[in-house]
Amino acid sequence: MKFKNRFQLLIVLLSFLSQIQAAPTEKATDFSGFWKNQRGSTLDFIQLSNQLNGTFVTAVAQTRACIGHKAPFVGHSNSNTFSLSVDMTGCGSPLVLAITGIVAHKNGKEELKTQAIMQYRGKDTWNSQILNTDIYTRMPAKKHKSN
Repeated sequence: MKFKNRFQLLIVLLSFLSQIQAAPTEKATDFSGFWKNQRGSTLDFIQLSNQLNGTFVTAVAQTRACIGHKAPFVGHSNSNTFSLSVDMTGCGSPLVLAITGIVAHKNGKEELKTQAIMQYRGKDTWNSQILNTDIYTRMPAKKHKSN
């Protein structure tokens, strides 16, 4: 290989390596734990890698049997963002619930800024979807009951 070709190859490799080094290194958020919003609803996360499981407990609902019910969820995280699918059928709710959000830091505390969409089953009308925003704050570690 001629000197000119080697030099060009070296420039390309150095350019590639500089882009790799310049890429931001984000530390993934550990969502594990207990979070509570301004209305008293809670998310209790268990995280394994980027997979999320846990329970959602609502403090407000049109279906009264759902208030206080531990609804299971599954989801995924990507760095400081997450998405959940909540199963509300166990309390007789006529809706499906999806929650997505991002972790933010305010006054030294972690907050989940979330958006939720609730879709009522069997309806395709202007009011069959409800959009909601909430802010959840990480609560002190709670003891999990062992079986």
